[in-house]
Amino acid sequence: MASIADSALNAICGPGYDALKSVHYQQKPSDPDPARQKLAADANAFLEADGKNSQHALNPFAGLNREELDAVASDDSGRYTVNERRAAYLEAYDMEQAWRRQVMAAGQAEREATGSRRHFYEEILNHYQALPPLEQSLYPASYSQKLQAHIQREPAIENDSFDWYQKFPLAAGDKTPT
Repeated sequence: MASIADSALNAICGPGYDALKSVHYQQKPSDPDPARQKLAADANAFLEADGKNSQHALNPFAGLNREELDAVASDDSGRYTVNERRAAYLEAYDMEQAWRRQVMAAGQAEREATGSRRHFYEEILNHYQALPPLEQSLYPASYSQKLQAHIQREPAIENDSFDWYQKFPLAAGDKTPT
């Protein structure tokens, strides 16, 4: 599975993508359905605006969950254009970055309030375990065990007085990775 993820990333990111960028913008879906054609055009428009750092660029894949985004990003069957796959990947990436910013802030607050990072590591482990298998395959095989070792080393919080979800409601309302 890791090789599938690596192959998908190589096609939609980095030097390989950049070398064929103009070709990717000309690519059209083989399906003549107007909705498919529009989705591809919307992905191109999003990537053009994103490249110009436009704050108003709406990703046409916004609203899909991680599994759906991964399915599009890794689909090398030809059903999706390279730019559609890239737009789906960027949506998943943005979701991951938003989650990381939130969990880092919460982890810092936990450490300051309790002297422990137990919930921080538990949240990371829960997030990792909720990731689609394709994304999990990008992590080292020992990732889960390392997080569990961190959890065990952290001091228990007396009376579990730090309420992670009260301080950071985004984590409470979204138990799936964002």
